[in-house]
Amino acid sequence: GLALQAASLAIPRPKPTVICTEAHRQKLFSESLIAGDRLFAYHLHTTDPLAYRGYLIWATPIASLMRQSYRFAKFMAAVARPIAEAMSEPYGVCNAKPWARVVLSVGLSVCRLIGTVSKKLDRGYVHAD
Repeated sequence: GLALQAASLAIPRPKPTVICTEAHRQKLFSESLIAGDRLFAYHLHTTDPLAYRGYLIWATPIASLMRQSYRFAKFMAAVARPIAEAMSEPYGVCNAKPWARVVLSVGLSVCRLIGTVSKKLDRGYVHAD
C-alpha cells in the first residue's frame, strides 16, 4: 500500500532497477509491484553488488529495446512479471509462483557470474583475446 510506496521512494538514487522500471513507465506494472521491486533491487544493490552489476550489464540493453518497441515492452513485461512478483513477495506485495522463485534464484546466480567476470575483465585478470 501507501507505506510500501513511500518506502520505495526513499531509496537513494540511482534506483537499481531497469526492466521493471521501464515496464512501469509504460504503465505495464502497477505502483505496488514497482515499489516492491525497487525495495528488492536496492537490497540487491547493497548486499550483492556483483549480482547487481551483472543484472545491469544484460538488462540495460533490454530496457533500451523496450523503449523502442511497445510490443517488445509488453512481451518483456509478461516475462518479467512473475519474477518481479517473486522479488516483491518479501515486502508483502504479492504471492509469487514457486517456479518464479526458482527462476529468480537461478537468475541471480547468472547475474552474479556475469558481474564477477565483468569485474575481473575490468581488472585485467581475464584476457578476452
